[in-house]
Amino acid sequence: MTIKKAFYGTPLVRVVTPTGGYLRGGFGREIYDEYQKLVRDKYHNNDDLKNVLVYEAGEVIGTSIPAVIAVNEVLQKNGRRERVGNLTDIQRAINMKFDFGENPQIDLGITINDEGLHRPNYCLSEHAYSALARDLPAKLKERFLGIKSPVLIPLTELELYLTKSFGNLMALKVRLKREATIYDNQQSLVDGGYYSPKDISKETGLPTRLGKWSKERNRELTGSSPMGRLGFYGGQEFHISAYDDWLYHSNWDGKPHGRIFIVDPQDVRIVGNKK
Repeated sequence: MTIKKAFYGTPLVRVVTPTGGYLRGGFGREIYDEYQKLVRDKYHNNDDLKNVLVYEAGEVIGTSIPAVIAVNEVLQKNGRRERVGNLTDIQRAINMKFDFGENPQIDLGITINDEGLHRPNYCLSEHAYSALARDLPAKLKERFLGIKSPVLIPLTELELYLTKSFGNLMALKVRLKREATIYDNQQSLVDGGYYSPKDISKETGLPTRLGKWSKERNRELTGSSPMGRLGFYGGQEFHISAYDDWLYHSNWDGKPHGRIFIVDPQDVRIVGNKK
């Protein structure tokens, strides 16, 4: 006789597993309040941070490159183990069929292609909105000798600071953290195309192979501008884009859009049960 039935036992161990989601509920409210305090006290109500996020209907709405970096700073400052999400986290969330909601927008990193890395003054001179990260190419080449473009910088590897600008105004800038991890020579950021979930780097979250759309190759990556805003935009093709070079906010109609994705890399769960 062949035994065909499955055995269902009681979990005997706890496991550590990463979990992720949006800033919602009481936790979201506390992070929002701490964000506003940080913006007021440390960044002097800088315009590039002040009106980017709102707390509405029980969740934090809005996103931008500096706002996500500031939220990550809030988490670190408060001794939390959570952090803002990166592209690898989003790819895992897609695999787990996470409900991103309608028309999601999630900021994940900054990308720099060959023009941006080696000709930044030419490429960025007419783009005032790139002033936030204008110094990054030079600092990358200074710290990482022999660096090859395209470059991916997760937002967890960046920090904000204020510096005097024209007329003694304080300008908001980003810089690499002291122990920053970056990923260079990421050719897919230039090529763009469609890819299969099985062709994703576990380290970067970027595709290792690209091609034309097919039933299996159903995720899309749009190539980068000289300095791009890496983001997840959802849709049927789970669209990842590095093309947008407007780094500051997502308030194109006067209202905040997008969400900040938070990850707890060491959430403890009882196997087979809810937390």
